[in-house]
Amino acid sequence: MSAREVLFVAQDAHQRRALEELKLAYEWADGEKIILSEFGVPTAENHIQYAALIDVVYRVANIFGIATAIWAEGAHWYDDYALRLEVEGSVTDIVRSMSSHDDAMHCVSVAGGEFGFQAGAVPKNPDIYKHNWSYFYHVDRNDQKRLDDEGMWERVSKHWPCMRLPIRLERVTNVQDGSLNTDESRYLRLVFERARHEGLTVILDPHNYAELVVGDVLHKIGEGAFPVSLYLEMMKSLTMLAQEYSDVVTMIGLMNEPKAAYDEQRLQKLDWEDVTQQAVGVIRAAGYVGCIEVPIGNWQGPHDLPWMHPDGPWIEETLEGGCVYYGIHQYYNPNHSGYYDATYADDEAELRQKGFKPGIVSMTRVE
Repeated sequence: MSAREVLFVAQDAHQRRALEELKLAYEWADGEKIILSEFGVPTAENHIQYAALIDVVYRVANIFGIATAIWAEGAHWYDDYALRLEVEGSVTDIVRSMSSHDDAMHCVSVAGGEFGFQAGAVPKNPDIYKHNWSYFYHVDRNDQKRLDDEGMWERVSKHWPCMRLPIRLERVTNVQDGSLNTDESRYLRLVFERARHEGLTVILDPHNYAELVVGDVLHKIGEGAFPVSLYLEMMKSLTMLAQEYSDVVTMIGLMNEPKAAYDEQRLQKLDWEDVTQQAVGVIRAAGYVGCIEVPIGNWQGPHDLPWMHPDGPWIEETLEGGCVYYGIHQYYNPNHSGYYDATYADDEAELRQKGFKPGIVSMTRVE
Protein backbone atom coordinates (compact mmCIF):
# COMPACT_ATOMS: atom_id res chain seq x y z
CA MET A 1 0.00 0.00 0.00
CA SER A 2 1.04 3.59 -0.60
CA ALA A 3 -0.02 6.83 1.05
CA ARG A 4 -0.81 10.23 -0.40
CA GLU A 5 -1.07 13.49 1.50
CA VAL A 6 -4.06 15.67 0.64
CA LEU A 7 -4.26 19.27 1.84
CA PHE A 8 -7.50 21.13 2.47
CA VAL A 9 -7.81 24.80 3.30
CA ALA A 10 -10.45 25.48 5.96
CA GLN A 11 -11.82 28.95 5.28
CA ASP A 12 -13.43 29.26 8.71
CA ALA A 13 -14.04 27.40 11.98
CA HIS A 14 -17.01 25.44 10.59
CA GLN A 15 -14.90 23.98 7.83
CA ARG A 16 -12.00 23.32 10.20
CA ARG A 17 -14.09 21.26 12.60
CA ALA A 18 -15.79 19.33 9.80
CA LEU A 19 -12.41 18.46 8.28
CA GLU A 20 -10.89 17.47 11.62
CA GLU A 21 -13.83 15.17 12.40
CA LEU A 22 -13.72 13.50 8.99
CA LYS A 23 -9.97 13.03 9.38
CA LEU A 24 -10.52 11.45 12.79
CA ALA A 25 -13.13 9.03 11.41
CA TYR A 26 -11.05 8.06 8.37
CA GLU A 27 -7.96 7.37 10.47
CA TRP A 28 -10.02 5.48 13.07
CA ALA A 29 -11.49 3.24 10.34
CA ASP A 30 -7.96 2.21 9.30
CA GLY A 31 -9.00 1.05 5.84
CA GLU A 32 -12.52 -0.11 6.70
CA LYS A 33 -15.47 1.47 4.89
CA ILE A 34 -17.30 4.53 6.23
CA ILE A 35 -20.69 5.94 5.36
CA LEU A 36 -21.71 9.44 6.39
CA SER A 37 -25.27 8.20 6.71
CA GLU A 38 -26.67 11.52 7.94
CA PHE A 39 -25.35 15.01 7.46
CA GLY A 40 -26.99 18.24 6.47
CA VAL A 41 -27.19 22.01 6.69
CA PRO A 42 -29.93 24.62 6.23
CA THR A 43 -30.90 24.92 2.59
CA ALA A 44 -32.36 28.42 2.25
CA GLU A 45 -31.05 30.36 -0.73
CA ASN A 46 -29.05 32.90 1.27
CA HIS A 47 -26.90 30.28 3.04
CA ILE A 48 -23.91 30.63 0.70
CA GLN A 49 -21.49 29.77 3.53
CA TYR A 50 -23.32 26.51 4.23
CA ALA A 51 -23.02 25.67 0.54
CA ALA A 52 -19.24 26.13 0.78
CA LEU A 53 -19.15 23.94 3.90
CA ILE A 54 -21.13 21.13 2.31
CA ASP A 55 -18.91 21.37 -0.77
CA VAL A 56 -15.86 20.72 1.42
CA VAL A 57 -17.53 17.67 2.98
CA TYR A 58 -18.37 16.17 -0.41
CA ARG A 59 -14.84 16.79 -1.68
CA VAL A 60 -13.41 14.87 1.27
CA ALA A 61 -15.93 12.07 0.67
CA ASN A 62 -15.01 11.81 -3.00
CA ILE A 63 -11.25 11.82 -2.45
CA PHE A 64 -11.30 9.37 0.47
CA GLY A 65 -14.10 7.09 -0.76
CA ILE A 66 -16.55 7.89 2.03
CA ALA A 67 -20.14 7.01 1.13
CA THR A 68 -22.84 9.56 1.99
CA ALA A 69 -26.59 9.86 2.54
CA ILE A 70 -27.52 13.50 3.01
CA TRP A 71 -30.46 14.60 5.15
CA ALA A 72 -32.97 15.03 3.53
CA GLU A 73 -35.78 14.78 1.11
CA GLY A 74 -39.04 13.57 2.49
CA ALA A 75 -42.50 13.99 3.82
CA HIS A 76 -44.35 15.18 6.90
CA TRP A 77 -42.31 18.26 7.81
CA TYR A 78 -43.25 21.74 8.82
CA ASP A 79 -42.83 24.13 5.92
CA ASP A 80 -40.08 25.98 7.77
CA TYR A 81 -37.97 22.87 8.43
CA ALA A 82 -34.46 24.03 7.58
CA LEU A 83 -32.92 20.90 6.06
CA ARG A 84 -35.39 20.28 3.24
CA LEU A 85 -33.61 19.49 -0.01
CA GLU A 86 -36.65 20.27 -2.16
CA VAL A 87 -35.91 23.95 -1.45
CA GLU A 88 -34.13 25.36 -4.48
CA GLY A 89 -30.98 27.36 -3.83
CA SER A 90 -27.25 27.35 -3.27
CA VAL A 91 -26.95 24.44 -0.84
CA THR A 92 -29.32 22.18 -2.73
CA ASP A 93 -27.53 22.98 -5.97
CA ILE A 94 -24.19 21.96 -4.43
CA VAL A 95 -25.68 18.74 -3.02
CA ARG A 96 -27.18 17.72 -6.34
CA SER A 97 -24.01 18.56 -8.24
CA MET A 98 -21.64 16.73 -5.88
CA SER A 99 -23.98 13.73 -5.59
CA SER A 100 -23.54 13.12 -9.30
CA HIS A 101 -19.88 12.20 -8.77
CA ASP A 102 -19.15 8.50 -8.72
CA ASP A 103 -15.92 8.66 -6.73
CA ALA A 104 -18.01 7.44 -3.77
CA MET A 105 -21.57 6.24 -3.27
CA HIS A 106 -23.82 9.27 -2.70
CA CYS A 107 -27.42 8.84 -1.53
CA VAL A 108 -30.21 10.91 -0.03
CA SER A 109 -32.31 10.16 3.05
CA VAL A 110 -36.03 10.18 2.32
CA ALA A 111 -37.73 10.89 5.63
CA GLY A 112 -41.34 10.05 6.44
CA GLY A 113 -41.44 6.40 7.39
CA GLU A 114 -40.02 7.05 10.86
CA PHE A 115 -42.64 9.60 11.90
CA GLY A 116 -45.83 9.19 13.89
CA PHE A 117 -45.11 6.20 16.12
CA GLN A 118 -44.36 7.25 19.67
CA ALA A 119 -45.19 6.24 23.21
CA GLY A 120 -48.24 8.04 24.57
CA ALA A 121 -49.59 8.90 21.12
CA VAL A 122 -52.06 6.03 20.72
CA PRO A 123 -55.04 6.24 20.62
CA LYS A 124 -55.02 10.08 20.70
CA ASN A 125 -52.98 10.15 17.50
CA PRO A 126 -53.54 6.81 15.77
CA ASP A 127 -50.72 5.48 13.62
CA ILE A 128 -52.28 5.69 10.16
CA TYR A 129 -50.46 5.54 6.84
CA LYS A 130 -50.58 8.82 4.92
CA HIS A 131 -51.97 10.55 7.98
CA ASN A 132 -49.02 11.02 10.31
CA TRP A 133 -46.35 8.98 8.53
CA SER A 134 -45.67 7.94 4.97
CA TYR A 135 -43.23 6.74 2.36
CA PHE A 136 -42.96 9.22 -0.50
CA TYR A 137 -46.21 11.03 0.27
CA HIS A 138 -45.93 14.63 1.43
CA VAL A 139 -48.18 15.36 4.41
CA ASP A 140 -47.70 18.70 6.13
CA ARG A 141 -47.71 18.28 9.94
CA ASN A 142 -50.56 20.76 10.28
CA ASP A 143 -52.57 18.44 8.04
CA GLN A 144 -53.30 21.35 5.73
CA LYS A 145 -51.38 20.31 2.65
CA ARG A 146 -51.31 16.90 0.99
CA LEU A 147 -49.17 16.51 -2.09
CA ASP A 148 -48.91 13.67 -4.53
CA ASP A 149 -45.76 11.58 -4.14
CA GLU A 150 -44.75 11.85 -7.82
CA GLY A 151 -42.80 15.05 -7.19
CA MET A 152 -40.52 13.40 -4.64
CA TRP A 153 -39.94 10.32 -6.79
CA GLU A 154 -39.02 12.60 -9.70
CA ARG A 155 -36.56 14.68 -7.66
CA VAL A 156 -34.89 11.72 -6.01
CA SER A 157 -34.50 9.62 -9.14
CA LYS A 158 -33.26 12.62 -11.12
CA HIS A 159 -30.46 13.57 -8.73
CA TRP A 160 -29.46 10.40 -6.81
CA PRO A 161 -28.76 6.76 -7.61
CA CYS A 162 -29.84 5.55 -4.17
CA MET A 163 -31.88 6.53 -1.14
CA ARG A 164 -31.74 5.81 2.56
CA LEU A 165 -35.23 4.85 3.71
CA PRO A 166 -36.10 5.21 7.42
CA ILE A 167 -38.54 2.65 8.83
CA ARG A 168 -39.95 1.82 12.26
CA LEU A 169 -39.43 -1.70 13.57
CA GLU A 170 -42.82 -1.54 15.34
CA ARG A 171 -44.58 -1.21 12.00
CA VAL A 172 -42.66 -3.58 9.79
CA THR A 173 -42.24 -6.37 12.35
CA ASN A 174 -44.26 -7.87 15.17
CA VAL A 175 -43.15 -6.52 18.57
CA GLN A 176 -43.92 -9.83 20.27
CA ASP A 177 -41.89 -12.29 18.20
CA GLY A 178 -40.09 -10.20 15.56
CA SER A 179 -41.87 -11.79 12.60
CA LEU A 180 -42.70 -9.73 9.54
CA ASN A 181 -45.87 -7.63 9.83
CA THR A 182 -47.55 -8.47 6.54
CA ASP A 183 -50.12 -5.67 6.66
CA GLU A 184 -47.63 -2.86 7.19
CA SER A 185 -44.75 -4.28 5.18
CA ARG A 186 -46.90 -4.09 2.06
CA TYR A 187 -46.15 -0.36 1.97
CA LEU A 188 -42.43 -1.11 1.95
CA ARG A 189 -42.91 -3.55 -0.91
CA LEU A 190 -44.59 -0.81 -2.94
CA VAL A 191 -41.59 1.45 -2.33
CA PHE A 192 -39.14 -1.27 -3.35
CA GLU A 193 -41.07 -1.99 -6.52
CA ARG A 194 -41.23 1.70 -7.44
CA ALA A 195 -37.53 2.12 -6.64
CA ARG A 196 -36.76 -0.76 -9.00
CA HIS A 197 -38.85 0.93 -11.70
CA GLU A 198 -36.96 4.21 -11.16
CA GLY A 199 -33.56 2.52 -11.18
CA LEU A 200 -32.90 3.41 -7.54
CA THR A 201 -31.26 1.31 -4.86
CA VAL A 202 -32.21 1.46 -1.17
CA ILE A 203 -30.46 1.57 2.19
CA LEU A 204 -32.94 0.13 4.67
CA ASP A 205 -32.70 2.13 7.91
CA PRO A 206 -34.40 1.00 11.17
CA HIS A 207 -34.96 4.44 12.66
CA ASN A 208 -35.61 3.43 16.28
CA TYR A 209 -32.72 4.91 18.28
CA ALA A 210 -32.37 1.45 19.94
CA GLU A 211 -35.83 1.81 21.48
CA LEU A 212 -39.14 0.08 20.87
CA VAL A 213 -42.72 1.12 21.66
CA VAL A 214 -44.59 -1.88 23.07
CA GLY A 215 -48.01 -1.48 24.66
CA ASP A 216 -47.64 2.30 24.43
CA VAL A 217 -44.48 2.13 26.58
CA LEU A 218 -40.96 2.93 25.39
CA HIS A 219 -38.39 0.20 26.04
CA LYS A 220 -34.62 0.44 25.53
CA ILE A 221 -32.84 -2.39 23.76
CA GLY A 222 -31.74 -5.06 26.22
CA GLU A 223 -34.42 -4.08 28.74
CA GLY A 224 -38.11 -4.84 29.38
CA ALA A 225 -40.05 -5.85 26.28
CA PHE A 226 -37.09 -5.23 23.95
CA PRO A 227 -34.53 -7.96 24.63
CA VAL A 228 -31.62 -8.32 22.24
CA SER A 229 -33.08 -11.63 21.08
CA LEU A 230 -36.21 -9.82 19.82
CA TYR A 231 -34.08 -7.26 18.00
CA LEU A 232 -32.17 -10.06 16.27
CA GLU A 233 -35.41 -11.74 15.18
CA MET A 234 -36.58 -8.41 13.76
CA MET A 235 -33.35 -8.04 11.79
CA LYS A 236 -33.76 -11.57 10.49
CA SER A 237 -37.27 -10.73 9.26
CA LEU A 238 -36.09 -7.51 7.60
CA THR A 239 -33.34 -9.49 5.90
CA MET A 240 -35.80 -12.03 4.52
CA LEU A 241 -37.86 -9.18 3.07
CA ALA A 242 -34.75 -7.54 1.63
CA GLN A 243 -33.79 -10.86 0.02
CA GLU A 244 -36.92 -10.65 -2.11
CA TYR A 245 -35.58 -7.37 -3.51
CA SER A 246 -31.86 -8.10 -3.59
CA ASP A 247 -31.44 -5.91 -6.66
CA VAL A 248 -32.98 -2.96 -4.79
CA VAL A 249 -31.92 -3.24 -1.13
CA THR A 250 -28.15 -2.93 -1.40
CA MET A 251 -27.51 -2.04 2.24
CA ILE A 252 -29.21 -2.89 5.54
CA GLY A 253 -28.60 -0.57 8.46
CA LEU A 254 -28.58 -2.06 11.95
CA MET A 255 -30.04 0.95 13.79
CA ASN A 256 -30.24 4.71 13.38
CA GLU A 257 -28.53 6.67 16.17
CA PRO A 258 -28.71 4.01 18.90
CA LYS A 259 -28.51 6.48 21.76
CA ALA A 260 -30.41 4.14 24.07
CA ALA A 261 -27.88 1.38 23.53
CA TYR A 262 -24.63 3.21 23.87
CA ASP A 263 -24.30 6.05 26.27
CA GLU A 264 -21.93 6.43 29.19
CA GLN A 265 -24.58 5.34 31.70
CA ARG A 266 -25.30 2.02 29.99
CA LEU A 267 -21.86 0.82 29.00
CA GLN A 268 -21.91 -1.81 31.72
CA LYS A 269 -25.43 -2.99 30.86
CA LEU A 270 -25.18 -3.65 27.14
CA ASP A 271 -22.22 -4.29 24.88
CA TRP A 272 -23.10 -2.55 21.60
CA GLU A 273 -20.14 -4.06 19.80
CA ASP A 274 -21.37 -7.55 20.72
CA VAL A 275 -24.97 -6.76 19.73
CA THR A 276 -23.94 -5.46 16.31
CA GLN A 277 -21.63 -8.43 15.75
CA GLN A 278 -24.57 -10.74 16.46
CA ALA A 279 -26.79 -8.75 14.10
CA VAL A 280 -24.26 -9.00 11.27
CA GLY A 281 -24.10 -12.74 11.88
CA VAL A 282 -27.90 -13.08 11.73
CA ILE A 283 -28.09 -11.11 8.49
CA ARG A 284 -25.36 -13.15 6.84
CA ALA A 285 -26.84 -16.43 8.09
CA ALA A 286 -30.11 -15.42 6.39
CA GLY A 287 -28.24 -15.27 3.10
CA TYR A 288 -27.89 -11.54 2.57
CA VAL A 289 -24.75 -10.68 0.56
CA GLY A 290 -25.24 -6.91 0.27
CA CYS A 291 -23.66 -4.24 2.43
CA ILE A 292 -24.42 -3.67 6.11
CA GLU A 293 -24.23 -0.34 7.93
CA VAL A 294 -22.99 -0.69 11.50
CA PRO A 295 -23.74 2.47 13.51
CA ILE A 296 -20.92 3.46 15.80
CA GLY A 297 -23.33 4.17 18.68
CA ASN A 298 -24.93 7.03 20.60
CA TRP A 299 -25.85 9.81 18.11
CA GLN A 300 -23.12 8.51 15.75
CA GLY A 301 -20.99 11.64 15.92
CA PRO A 302 -17.40 11.10 14.75
CA HIS A 303 -16.17 13.08 17.76
CA ASP A 304 -17.44 10.22 19.98
CA LEU A 305 -15.27 7.55 18.37
CA PRO A 306 -12.28 7.83 20.73
CA TRP A 307 -14.28 7.05 23.87
CA MET A 308 -16.82 4.64 22.33
CA HIS A 309 -14.42 2.47 20.35
CA PRO A 310 -10.84 3.23 21.35
CA ASP A 311 -9.60 0.00 19.75
CA GLY A 312 -10.99 0.87 16.31
CA PRO A 313 -13.33 -1.15 14.07
CA TRP A 314 -14.68 -4.29 15.67
CA ILE A 315 -16.89 -6.27 13.28
CA GLU A 316 -15.60 -9.63 12.11
CA GLU A 317 -17.26 -10.13 8.75
CA THR A 318 -18.52 -13.68 8.34
CA LEU A 319 -19.01 -13.40 4.57
CA GLU A 320 -15.89 -13.71 2.45
CA GLY A 321 -15.56 -10.50 0.47
CA GLY A 322 -18.43 -9.02 2.49
CA CYS A 323 -19.21 -5.34 2.77
CA VAL A 324 -19.51 -3.53 6.12
CA TYR A 325 -19.74 0.24 6.48
CA TYR A 326 -19.35 2.02 9.81
CA GLY A 327 -22.07 4.65 9.99
CA ILE A 328 -21.33 8.13 11.31
CA HIS A 329 -23.51 11.26 11.39
CA GLN A 330 -22.28 14.82 11.11
CA TYR A 331 -24.12 18.06 11.78
CA TYR A 332 -22.28 21.33 11.92
CA ASN A 333 -23.75 23.57 14.62
CA PRO A 334 -21.59 23.71 17.79
CA ASN A 335 -23.45 20.99 19.72
CA HIS A 336 -23.82 18.68 16.66
CA SER A 337 -27.60 18.52 17.11
CA GLY A 338 -28.64 19.61 13.63
CA TYR A 339 -30.90 22.31 15.08
CA TYR A 340 -29.44 25.39 13.46
CA ASP A 341 -30.97 27.94 15.82
CA ALA A 342 -28.21 30.54 15.57
CA THR A 343 -26.73 32.24 12.53
CA TYR A 344 -23.77 30.78 10.66
CA ALA A 345 -21.61 33.64 11.93
CA ASP A 346 -22.64 33.17 15.58
CA ASP A 347 -21.97 29.44 15.42
CA GLU A 348 -18.66 30.07 13.71
CA ALA A 349 -17.61 32.46 16.46
CA GLU A 350 -18.48 29.86 19.11
CA LEU A 351 -16.45 27.23 17.28
CA ARG A 352 -13.45 29.58 17.19
CA GLN A 353 -13.76 29.88 20.95
CA LYS A 354 -13.56 26.08 21.08
CA GLY A 355 -10.25 26.23 19.23
CA PHE A 356 -11.21 25.59 15.61
CA LYS A 357 -9.28 28.07 13.50
CA PRO A 358 -9.08 28.55 9.73
CA GLY A 359 -6.03 27.03 8.08
CA ILE A 360 -4.61 23.96 6.37
CA VAL A 361 -5.75 20.45 7.31
CA SER A 362 -3.60 17.56 6.13
CA MET A 363 -5.17 14.16 5.52
CA THR A 364 -3.35 11.04 4.37
CA ARG A 365 -5.12 8.75 1.92
CA VAL A 366 -4.04 5.11 1.97
CA GLU A 367 -4.10 3.65 -1.54
